[in-house]
Parts: sequence; structure tokens; C-alpha cells
Amino acid sequence: MKIASGNSSPRGHREFSTIEPLEDRIAPATLIVTNTSDSASTPGSLRAAITQLDLPHTGLDTIVFHLPASPSPAVITLGSVLDITNPVTITGPGVNKLIISGGNATQLFNITSPSTITGLALVDGNAQGANGGAIASTASLTLNHCLISGNTTGSSAFGGGVYVKAKSAGSTINISNTVITGNYAAFGGGGADLYASKGVTLSSCVISGNSGAGVVAKVPASATGGIVVGGCSFIGNQAGQTGGAGGLFLVIATIAGPAKAKASISGSLFAGNSGSVGGALETFIESGSLAIQSSVFRNNTAAVGSGLYLSNQSATPITISSSKITGNSATDPTGAGGGINLAGGSFTITASQITDNTSAGAGGGIGAEIRAGSLTLSASIVDGNHAAKTGGGIDISAGVVAKITGGSISNNSAGTDGGGLAELSTGALTITGTHVLGNTSHGDGGGICVDFESDDTVHLIAVTVADNINGVFGDHKGGGGIELDGAGSFTLSGTVIDNTSFGDAGGIQINGSRTGAITATVAGNVATFEGGGIGAFGSGTVTDIPALVFGNFAPTDPNTFGI
Repeated sequence: MKIASGNSSPRGHREFSTIEPLEDRIAPATLIVTNTSDSASTPGSLRAAITQLDLPHTGLDTIVFHLPASPSPAVITLGSVLDITNPVTITGPGVNKLIISGGNATQLFNITSPSTITGLALVDGNAQGANGGAIASTASLTLNHCLISGNTTGSSAFGGGVYVKAKSAGSTINISNTVITGNYAAFGGGGADLYASKGVTLSSCVISGNSGAGVVAKVPASATGGIVVGGCSFIGNQAGQTGGAGGLFLVIATIAGPAKAKASISGSLFAGNSGSVGGALETFIESGSLAIQSSVFRNNTAAVGSGLYLSNQSATPITISSSKITGNSATDPTGAGGGINLAGGSFTITASQITDNTSAGAGGGIGAEIRAGSLTLSASIVDGNHAAKTGGGIDISAGVVAKITGGSISNNSAGTDGGGLAELSTGALTITGTHVLGNTSHGDGGGICVDFESDDTVHLIAVTVADNINGVFGDHKGGGGIELDGAGSFTLSGTVIDNTSFGDAGGIQINGSRTGAITATVAGNVATFEGGGIGAFGSGTVTDIPALVFGNFAPTDPNTFGI
């Protein structure tokens, strides 16, 4: 090796600032960028360094930057895309010190070999109708401490900021400590559209203000790395021309072979996103599993499922734990789920808060539109939600087996039936040890309204149903606390007190051919017409313990009617 006396080197030799090797290039090395030129013929330019990657060699090259102190930040404006065809690590000086710009005229990087990029601001890329405004990659990609901003696919395509489709075995995507903001894709993945055969990881990222959804993340069911989203913020993103999620669309797709993929979302914030389904989050889990932990979904909007729209075809339930779903708004009067729409499959929600959500249709807090699925809700708070139609707090339909344990359903309201909870289709319902308090409905069942279409069971065990209100004066709607209609059997124990019906049955109304036993204390309830405590109006057989039904009021039969 000798010190170079000129500014250029012949083909087959490498330049290290002003040091050039004489031997043929066979080993990996560090290439140093010293200026902001975009010419491949200018020594020390980024384009010249990337051209050097094409020379025959083995191993992984590294590109670093030793730029003048002024101006800061330095800007490299590209006239055409930079093609990366060999493995490389590009280590920038930091997003506030170096900007790579496409000038809104060109894509920045087209990558076909595993690459790592750190410490760069990648801005104003334009893929002119192709995928990936800033980056398009078909290989494993790692981004760390980067800024991806103001990039676009143009009139169509996917991945406004970043597009990766890494299908080779073992391919991964890792994006950490990166801000992805203000990017656009017409068809999806405004911030990023990501697919990798082994796994996708997003950690400590901010995804904000993108159009076409914040991030689309997909893996096959065989992906042992799954999809991991941890400590990220999805803020103010919106769906694209084809609709869908605003913040994050997460997919585990079925392929041949065993299902190993596990997806997780933890410690993340979803706020102010908007879409057609799943303002914050939409999932399509064909196989594998998804766990959502310690995350917040706040002030998102969508036609249905404004916080979360969850579709699960896997045998493993989607789980939500220690999370908060609040202030979300669903706008479709024919839809359901102001906070959460459960669109299919099995779900378990534990120790979570579902509060102050609204739906123009059903299910202010939760809309369970599952077919042949299940919902298990435990130790959770469902409070202050509103539905224009049924189920102010929770609306359950379409064959759901629902089990609710502990927690509270309180201060919710419905424009029609079931201020706290409505289950109005075939299924089975068990509620154990839950407080149902202060809910209101304009129809039947201020606290709980059940109207099964077939012979299914209802078990209300050790419940506290108090201070609920139903009906509009004079309309003969019933069940200030509880309305049980339809066929099948029921059991009811616990306490039903201080509820009010502006129609019949201040505490409990039994309709249809339902048959069962009431062993609850029923006291202090008020009805405008008949049955202050209990009103039985159907053809079924209802038994109670008279000593536990007392102190209720109605003009006709203040304690019990029809028993």
C-alpha cells in the first residue's frame, strides 16, 4: 500500500479518502465518504463508494462519512437511484448531520442484498409509481436511528417510505429508534410495507402522519421470528385509497408447514389514526398467535373498529392484556365496535380498560361480530362508552360464546337495547362476579339485555346490577337492570338493586319462553308500570325466593309481576 499522489484510482483499486490499495480488491473494507457530490466519478462521493461495492470481493463492506463541519446538516441530493447489490453497512453521522434527498424526483435506494443503514435522514424520495419511495429492498434490512420523511410512491404502489419484500429463507427486517413520518403510498404502507420470511421487528420507533397506513407488516405462518412491535408510537396516520387500517395492519398468512409465527405488540401508543376498518390496528391472523400487552389505543377513528379491528382465523385466541382503549370513535351506523371490533375467531381480554369510546352503530366499547367464536373478558373495566344502537358497553352477536369474569361494566349508554351489554343472537353467556352499574338504554335492559334466538343458556352468577336505567317514559320497554328474552334457560344470583325502568320491571324482566331461577337479592328497584322488582311476561317458568325480593316500587305489583 502507498500514499496516493492523485485524486483518482484505476479500476480494480480502492480509495480510502487519500489512501488507495494497490492489490486487487478481495477483502471487505471501510469506504469513506468525504463530500456531498452525487457523481460516481468524484472520489469520496457516496455514489462512488457504492460503485466500489460492485468490485469482486468477499464479506461485508462498511461505508462511513467524514464530511466537513459546515454546512450542517450536509445534504446529498441524488439524481438517480442508488443500487446496492452486495452486502453493506452504511453508518451515517446522525439524522441531524446528514440528509440523503431524492429531490422529489427519484427513489433513494434499491437494495438486493442484506444491508444495514444507521444514522441517516432519508427524505423526499419519489419512486415514480414503483414500490418504496425511499427504499425498496428484496433482502434483509436493518434500519437504526434513521429518519424516513416526505417520501412517496407517486400515483400508485406500496411502501411510501420503505418497501421490503424479503422472501429468501431466513430473511429479517429490523427497524429501531427510527422516525417514519409524512410519507405517502396510494395502496398501502404509507410509512412502510414490510414482508420477511423469518420475522419483522419494530422497536422504539415513531410512525406518524403517513398516508396509506402507518405500517403494513406481514410474515408467513412459518416465520419463527414472527412480528414484534415494542415501544412504538403510531400517531396521526391515515388509510390510503383502498381503505383499511390507519396505524398498523398486521398479517400472519397461512402457508404449507407448521404454524410457528407469534406476533406481539407491547408498550406501544396508537393515537389519532384513521381508517375504514381499524383506525389504529387491523389484524388478519390466518395462523399463529397475537398478544397485545400494555398498550394504549386513544382517539382513533374508523367506520368500524375505530381502535382495533381484529380478525382471527387461528385456533389460538388473540389476547389483549393490561391495555387501554379509550376515546375512539366508529362512524358506520351499520357497523360495530367503537373501541374494538372482534371480526372473527377467539379472543381473551384481561385487566384492560375500555372507556369513553363511541359507535354510530352497535357496541360502543366492544362489538363482537364473531361467528362460531368466543370472547373471554376478565378483570377489565368497560366504562363510559356509547352506542347509537345496541350494547353501549358491549354488543355480542352471531353465535359467540362469551364469558365475563370480575371487573365492571359501568356508565355506558345505548340508543336502543342493552346500556351496559347486549347479546341479541344465538350463543351462550356467562357473567361471574361482575359489577354492572349506572348504565342506561332507551330500549330494553338498562344494564344487561339478552335476547337469544334459540335455546341457549345465560348464567349470571354473583353479579351486582345497580343504578341502571332503561326506557323512555310510557313506552313499556322493560328491565331497568336486566332484560332476559327469548328461549332457553338461565340462572341469576347476586344483587339487583336500585335500578329504574320507565316501562316495566324495574329490576329484572323475563320475556319469551325463558325458564330459570332467581336467587338474587332484588331490592329498591322502580318501574313506571308493572313489576317494580321482577316482571315475568312470557310463557316460561320463573322461580324466585320471595324473602329476597323486597322494597321495590311499581303502581302494579311492586315486587313481582307474573310469578
